[in-house]
Amino acid sequence: MSYSNSSQPRRIPIWGYLIALLVAAVVGYSAIRYFIDWSNYYKGHQAYQQADCTQAIHNYDCIINGWRLIDVGKYLALAQKEKGECFLFQAAVNMEQTGNFSAALVSYADFIKVWGINGSVLAEAAHNVNLPLFYLASGQVYDTKNDYTKSYLMYKRFLIEYPEHQLSAEVETALLANPYSCKRTQTLKNTIIAERTDFLPSLYYRCGQAYEDDGDWANAITIYESFLADYPSHPLASDAEAALARSIVAQAKAANAGEIPAPERSGSTSSGVTEVIIQNDSPERLRIVFSGPESRVEELGACSSCKNYTSIGPLHCPEQGPIGHYTIKPGQYDVVVEASSSSRTTPWSGNWNLDSGDEYYSCFFIVSTFLP
Repeated sequence: MSYSNSSQPRRIPIWGYLIALLVAAVVGYSAIRYFIDWSNYYKGHQAYQQADCTQAIHNYDCIINGWRLIDVGKYLALAQKEKGECFLFQAAVNMEQTGNFSAALVSYADFIKVWGINGSVLAEAAHNVNLPLFYLASGQVYDTKNDYTKSYLMYKRFLIEYPEHQLSAEVETALLANPYSCKRTQTLKNTIIAERTDFLPSLYYRCGQAYEDDGDWANAITIYESFLADYPSHPLASDAEAALARSIVAQAKAANAGEIPAPERSGSTSSGVTEVIIQNDSPERLRIVFSGPESRVEELGACSSCKNYTSIGPLHCPEQGPIGHYTIKPGQYDVVVEASSSSRTTPWSGNWNLDSGDEYYSCFFIVSTFLP
């Protein structure tokens, strides 16, 4: 009896190889998809944390639009959630960027209400963006109601708390145009707002013009004097001096200033100019104003040896006090001479025609109409 045992290896069916290849392909693709999703989520989440929703949505869409069998790492769910937040946040941003601040303010507020309870990063960003927009939108609403005190406070807080905000230039313009700002120049001078380039000189000059338009000569004079004291070399300084001279003349006329005749011709000077010589024979410091082809506001010191006269003045100039020489363009001038150190002294006012090449002399002394 004989026995024979032959064994041959079992052959794996072809479909087994196909399944193995398919599994390997799925695993390989899932691994690649995982790293692609991880990379896009990392970049998108960074942008999301910086409130850059345009970039974040782009990266999230790369995840959402990608094909996968399973969501390895749960990046698809995360991308969908954060894209939903970003989509609403970006809608408010777009409103802000197009200048629709009231709608943007409402949109930010709604966003904070919905997402703030979940500790959303964008809710905090919306809160930071929302507050300056609230100040701006509130100021604009108050302006439409002519409630300039409240709009002033809104614009002021905006520029103090958010001096570098992208809308700060617009708020600065609104604050400069606000009438109440003219009453708060000293307050603004003591804030960080005063450090903004050209803010205070622009405010002084605008307020001076507004006071002139209203015929408020006293405030116009005060604000122009502040301008020239603080910014004597500013490009608008010559305009401010002309406005100051104009305002002093207008105030003197409104106060029924004493009339002074044109000065006597006393000699000759260079052609194309005229020279006015004024002597101060009073114990008061004088301010001398020329408003005409050019504007000058000058100070002439007091005469220490001179006195005020009672009821009747001298027949001729005492010729004891300091002398000022003023070379100006020829032409027709409104002139005011006032005692800058005494508010009780009525100013003198006159209209002088000063010819080219001529020199003129005049002196001033004070006659009191009451006993000292």
